[in-house]
Amino acid sequence: MKQSIRTWGMMWLALVCLFNAGRAAPAPAATRAASSGEAQSRRPNIIIILCDDAGYGDFSCYNPGRTTRGANGGPLTPNVDRLAANGMLFTNAHTPSAQCTPTRYSLLTGNHCLRINRTEFVQTDYNDVWLPANNYTLPQMLKEKGYVTHVSGKWHLGYNVRDKNGKIVVGTMSDRTAEPDWSRKVEDVATERGFDTSFGHLDALNNPPWKMLRNDRYIYPQSAWVQSATQFPGVDVINGGGGWIDVDANGKPAFQLETVHRQVQDDVLGKIDEYAGKKTPFFIYVPTNLPHVPTTPHPEFVGKTPHQYTDLIAEIDSFVGLVMAKLEARGILKDTIVIFTSDNGARVDKAFHADHEGVGIVNGERLRGGKCSSYEGGHRVPLIVHWGDPKNGKFVVPANVRSDELIDLTDIMATTAALIGVQLKPEDAVDSYNFLPVWLGESARPMIRRVMINNSQEGHMTIRNIDDDGTEWKLIFSTGSGSSFGGLNGVGTRTSPSLALQDGRWPTVQMYNLTKDVGELHNLLSDGVITAQAKAKARELQQLYWKCQREGRSIPPNRAGRLAL
Repeated sequence: MKQSIRTWGMMWLALVCLFNAGRAAPAPAATRAASSGEAQSRRPNIIIILCDDAGYGDFSCYNPGRTTRGANGGPLTPNVDRLAANGMLFTNAHTPSAQCTPTRYSLLTGNHCLRINRTEFVQTDYNDVWLPANNYTLPQMLKEKGYVTHVSGKWHLGYNVRDKNGKIVVGTMSDRTAEPDWSRKVEDVATERGFDTSFGHLDALNNPPWKMLRNDRYIYPQSAWVQSATQFPGVDVINGGGGWIDVDANGKPAFQLETVHRQVQDDVLGKIDEYAGKKTPFFIYVPTNLPHVPTTPHPEFVGKTPHQYTDLIAEIDSFVGLVMAKLEARGILKDTIVIFTSDNGARVDKAFHADHEGVGIVNGERLRGGKCSSYEGGHRVPLIVHWGDPKNGKFVVPANVRSDELIDLTDIMATTAALIGVQLKPEDAVDSYNFLPVWLGESARPMIRRVMINNSQEGHMTIRNIDDDGTEWKLIFSTGSGSSFGGLNGVGTRTSPSLALQDGRWPTVQMYNLTKDVGELHNLLSDGVITAQAKAKARELQQLYWKCQREGRSIPPNRAGRLAL
């Protein structure tokens, strides 16, 4: 197996050499020439499935014995479990932020949201664009190397629309007086940030406008104003006022919460069919709304599990199975990398049940917090990478491997760059590490990432670092969770990371030894006895944060080696 892994990896790195141009960097030569039957004719296709609010423990492969039962009493997520069995499962994967918009920004750019001074809350208004036009994006990079790019699902990075007089609409999307001209082009959306085509919706489904978009145009050029409670009776979480909704030619509302993901699913499967017979490699980004509120599973999944929330998890799992089956049926599974993950942790008030602990259990300890918090439950997420041919037993990414490497979703950018032979400029992807050696199963190598910055919903910052002896430390610049959202308690007081830590200030921050205390139950800077060693470690972590902030990056300038103080 190891020889097969290494051979496929070296074959691919050799193929990269053929495409070095522009941003391309030289790639290592293969250890041997590939035979015509083995050689791949093109770069791998890439599919990223980004769940919304799915927790570390929502999937059976991550939380054996702590997830609820699925259909017919079997495992809740057999398809995701199979993906993990045939791929690499990361146990210490994180999102840069504990909420959706900043994580989406970071995944597509390789930059932490700190770089655009947007560490608080999410996009909720018109004229609130989180992805600057001058940021180099993952789809742009892939397009430069010959990929066709498509996004299907929830964008949630902001956009601009104009009214009938051509003026940019501003204000909240629940303000009835702010009415766009629905027939006009929608600006600053995915097709202006590197995607050839797009389909989906612009915000989470609990927020208006409830309208579907294809490329840069609303599919229905007409809209009507509806009251949320009237239009969506019995729905658990929905915008409290009202909003604009799609209407058909007869003036009837044409938007159903329960069917949005099914539309996305059909679009993705159709795109795979469209791209399968072409020589051009493809990138499909699928930021699904599931299992984000409102908790409205498709009718086919209602009652399939003991809880409405886990019905949504089962719907996600079914989608993963359909994607993998489609790739196999079209003969391109072996040529496609599938990345499965989530944009932040699960909501405490949705994902906990007597028989289901969706936020997650690690080393027997329940993760603290949940979506939006500074604690591990806020940003430790599932991450599975699959690339290979299970039928023939050939895998580029080793099968059935669990990796404890510290990894962040920002790292997808630099890893993809290495995969396709792109040398990133110093100003691009400044928080992104190259994990290709891990993906290829190379064991004889140093640890790749040792430092990581995360933030909570209300902008409370954290930094973690792994020592030479493997101990993982985490410093939270806050007295609490950093959020009071979704069942969390104790938002706490935010502390400025620039305020020098000294005697008298220790109760304003928190520090945990995650290697011994992943449940974050023992604050080493509490009001009790604080050791000199704990104080020194906290100061070291703070200096590391300052360095990452001052230099505008959390990776070394040469993208190799350890970030030194």
